Amino acid sequence: GSPVWAVAEVFGPSGQLLDTRSVTLSGRRAEKGSLQTVGFEYKSEWPDEIRIDLMYVCEGEFLHYTRNVSRSREDLSLPLEFTRFTDLSAPRSLSRFAVRTSPGVQCAVSVFDKASESLLPNRWAPVPAPGIAVANMANNKYEHYSV
Repeated sequence: GSPVWAVAEVFGPSGQLLDTRSVTLSGRRAEKGSLQTVGFEYKSEWPDEIRIDLMYVCEGEFLHYTRNVSRSREDLSLPLEFTRFTDLSAPRSLSRFAVRTSPGVQCAVSVFDKASESLLPNRWAPVPAPGIAVANMANNKYEHYSV
């Protein structure tokens, strides 16, 4: 086979180039020099959302793959604080509450009547941690990784 030239680039959300790597492979399937891993360390100064582009030329054909990656977060806590709550738990009464959270946090708040649990228990289903699907380009399988 013909040699393969590849370029892997990492971009920030505004299209700024953060890192780049280039490799040349022998192009001979299953022989030494025909496979190479190109990896990037997720640097602390990089933004939380990045895009990795892989471009290569093989036997005169241009191929391009893109992956969007989010920084893994250890802390999944939700900064949420009730700053005011007026409870007038009489029929047809009005309840008011105010919530404070950090800038950029997206959340929803729900209030329910505890007495309703005497009719049917209130059960909350656990919310699974988000994940991303990453294509393994060597064998075209999709694998799941938690973030």
